[in-house]
Amino acid sequence: MSGSPTSQVVLVELVHVHSQGSAADVMDAFHVDMQQLLANPELAMETISNRAEQCLVDKSVTRLTYLDDEGDWCTLHKDTVHDAVQFAIALQPEAVGVEIRKLQLRVVTSDKKSEATSTEQIQELNKLSEGTDARRLIPKLAAGCLRIVEESQQPALFVLIDLLLSLREGDLKAESVPSAIPQFVAAFAELSEDSVSSILARVREEAQKAVEELRQEQASEAQGQEAKEVEVHPHVICDGCEVSPLIGARWKSLTQNDFDLCEACFGEEERDPAAWARVKSQVRGSVVSSFYGPPEASLQAGGCNTVAVHGPALAAFEASEQKSSTTTTTTTHSKSEDQAEAAPESSQQEEKPAFKEELEATVAKEALRSLLSHPDDAVRAAAALALRSAQQGCDVQMTEEEQPGESDEDLDSEWAMADAKSLVSSEPDEAAAVSPLLNKPSAAVVSGAPLVLGVEAEDGGAQGDVTAEFGAVLAGAGAKQAFRLGRVALPTSDDPTKAVPICAKLVVVNDGAVAWPETTSVALVSGDAFGFPQMQLGALSPGEAAELIMDLSLPARPQPGAARSSWAILDASGTPLGPILLLEVFWTAQ
Repeated sequence: MSGSPTSQVVLVELVHVHSQGSAADVMDAFHVDMQQLLANPELAMETISNRAEQCLVDKSVTRLTYLDDEGDWCTLHKDTVHDAVQFAIALQPEAVGVEIRKLQLRVVTSDKKSEATSTEQIQELNKLSEGTDARRLIPKLAAGCLRIVEESQQPALFVLIDLLLSLREGDLKAESVPSAIPQFVAAFAELSEDSVSSILARVREEAQKAVEELRQEQASEAQGQEAKEVEVHPHVICDGCEVSPLIGARWKSLTQNDFDLCEACFGEEERDPAAWARVKSQVRGSVVSSFYGPPEASLQAGGCNTVAVHGPALAAFEASEQKSSTTTTTTTHSKSEDQAEAAPESSQQEEKPAFKEELEATVAKEALRSLLSHPDDAVRAAAALALRSAQQGCDVQMTEEEQPGESDEDLDSEWAMADAKSLVSSEPDEAAAVSPLLNKPSAAVVSGAPLVLGVEAEDGGAQGDVTAEFGAVLAGAGAKQAFRLGRVALPTSDDPTKAVPICAKLVVVNDGAVAWPETTSVALVSGDAFGFPQMQLGALSPGEAAELIMDLSLPARPQPGAARSSWAILDASGTPLGPILLLEVFWTAQ
């Protein structure tokens, strides 16, 4: 179809049609500026649909249709608005030159009582698609339904052809299915009981074939490592966009209590890296199951490593999914681009003024002095090793064929290096003595959320870092940090089966220079385990953080008393990586 509309105003005429019935009186008529209509089809669809709904009392709009040049009534949606206007102009040749063109739209409706049936169908579809990617399943289902329409040759089903084609070709997405369900219900209402039974049996057959075919495709992709793995954080809400579950990278604030951001919100503005921790999740979303609502049984779907994603989180899921599929390509391109641009970029650098050279030399000198005299042994050792490595690199460069001559401009840098050498030489064996610390795994607790308590428990506060309070205990245990999970007060009870559940959440970070071993775990070292003897943590790279969730069960006691339990993050040999986790429980008389 060629040509473009020349009229300036469109008279939209809404005519009511109930399912397959004949056209009734005009429901509504209103003028719309043609350019605005074509420029914003989504807004146009919203306006027209709202006008149609306002004219109906006990019915619901199932779809809007327009007449094409072959006399067929086609479904109107945002992608066909332009076609509808074009056909309206083409079908009114006598109106050439007139500023107003009429666009007649048929409003197909259904009784509101059929909405309950639609809800049941959506639930059935949700159950059917669980464990599969609904976005890929719907086109397959639509193709199967088109085969059924062709086989049955039922006139009542012909009105679904345009809709099914749009779903099969991807013009309408999976999220459009709930609003389209009433159209299927209305079409099936026109069939005889015998026809409905046989056609529904064929629909179920085609649906099972589509699901099985898609599951085989997903299994094949998983074996070939083609599946797009997206990190998912169940039960975590992004405090920026309020999407839950949080999809992709999770950034936890170290300065604000219980404040998390998704990767998109975190990147919206410049932030201090020292004030945030990157928290990883072992849960991956490689399928979008329960697309049309929460799964009935559990948030988990398709195995313990996949999670159901639905509602507002879907957009974040698809964005992270797209990013994960392009990460490898982007990394490859960036490496080659960096290599290609390194030489010209260095040659194009502007010559720095002498005062800037002097300032930078002074800053470097003071920074080296501060690091080499740092109270932390590991920091001093790391600085010393880095400096020696840099000095060795300079020595290698100076052995090349042409050695640069000394000039006045190099004196500041030379004095800074000489001063740094004197700082290192003053403690020649310190780096060698402390360097083994750099090769040991290390952990630290950076934050903790308030305890989640049962109704009988009472949080006494006192949560947080208590290293100063337990210095002697830490020295004896070979640990370097004490973190109190909380202090809980419980009433005494004569019922020994009346246990109180609590949940402790904290963020731990690998603050060392080497990765944690796969055997890293958190385990009880003293006191009652309260149902949490140990949990495997696995490997974590330097600088990465993970959320530790401890589900505990506090037993009832008939007499007042107190107990303190402690857990530690350990390697396979039982050596602490750093923190000791403490929990204090008090039983008080009622």
